[in-house]
Order: sequence, then structure tokens, then C-alpha cells
Amino acid sequence: DSYYIFGAGLCGEWALQVLNGEGIECLGFADNNPSKHGTAYCGKTVYSPAEVFEDINNSDNKKLIIAVGIPYMSDIVKQAVQHIDAEKIVLFEKYALSIEDMRRKVDVEKIRRMKEY
Repeated sequence: DSYYIFGAGLCGEWALQVLNGEGIECLGFADNNPSKHGTAYCGKTVYSPAEVFEDINNSDNKKLIIAVGIPYMSDIVKQAVQHIDAEKIVLFEKYALSIEDMRRKVDVEKIRRMKEY
């Protein structure tokens, strides 16, 4: 699998370090800030969420890591589940040392329920 990271900020940078450490491809970042779209962050292109969601939906092996601060996490998860399957979403926690650490903490059913709100 290859991943986009939602959040072109410090948490996103940490998530990128985890991916790089495991030799996993990062396709770029998604961010809600339009002034970041088309720019580079940590050597990766920053895209609009719509572009990333469309690319993920058109592929079986592309997923999204949400790597944002806690105050934003709920809103970003709700945004993502409106557009992509919850099974393709991974939540980043700053103490995660591997992609497996991130996957273990995802409650897919809880993410799906967020779609209803």
C-alpha cells in the first residue's frame, strides 16, 4: 500500500518519518488550507482533500493517514469518511513507531458511525 498524509504540519511530518523509516511510499499531503495546495512540504506535494479523496477512491492500494492535532482530528475524520471508505483511513498518533502501530488503533466501526453526524 501507499499513503497520503492528511495534515501538512508537524504531525504530518512525524507520520512521514514513520513511513520513510519503513520504506513505505508517501504519495503526498492533503490539507484544508488552500494556500498550501500545490506547494511542497517535507519534499512532498500538498494537494486539496478533494484531489486526494478522488485518487484514493480510484485505487485499491492507496490509503489515507490522518495526522493532525487532537483539536482537529474529529472534524478531519468526519470529512474523510464522507468521501472515502473507512477501511482506507489510518489515524496517526505521535507515539506510533510503525504503520502497524497506527493500524491497531483504528476502530473502523467508530469511524463509519462518524459519517452519520
